[in-house]
Amino acid sequence: MLKEVLGFWQKQFIEWKTEFFSEPTPQNNPFAFEHEEVLQVASSYLMSYMEEEIDKVLYERQALIFTNNSKMPFKREDEEKVIHLKALLHFIETHLEMTLDEYEVAYLTYIFYNDVEEAIMHSILYHTLFNTIPYTEWNMYIVFEKLGTLLQAGQEIFISDLQELYAAYSCKKIWQYHMG
Repeated sequence: MLKEVLGFWQKQFIEWKTEFFSEPTPQNNPFAFEHEEVLQVASSYLMSYMEEEIDKVLYERQALIFTNNSKMPFKREDEEKVIHLKALLHFIETHLEMTLDEYEVAYLTYIFYNDVEEAIMHSILYHTLFNTIPYTEWNMYIVFEKLGTLLQAGQEIFISDLQELYAAYSCKKIWQYHMG
């Protein structure tokens, strides 16, 4: 029985580790080759956008929402995402002096709402957690799992509160809190 439980946890940890810590593998994407100039302009805009959004969360008390998902334990709610996306598209069109076709708009929208958001959250978690807890993949997995005992899914939390949680509870203390 114990062996089955440990096997289950090991499998869950390996899946989480590969999702959370692995670098995305480059894929053969026809968009990248056919629209390289669009991507170059978008990347310069998105780098500054990501820096601003990370600063908002870290220093301007923008709330994170706990998802209780070990692959991405937090998400951020930004009501101005649509405005930022329109600004990105306008910036590219102005810079290239051309209008984007539907495929380009769809691809950039996907990147903006998925890849950029994931990069922002990874950076925030790196600044917040990896500098606070002695970093090992197993410790981070346990911390994310045990946060579910302290927070409800959908609950908002500020980075300062999250940092206090990590300072107050080591992985062992979170486990003891859960058991006690």
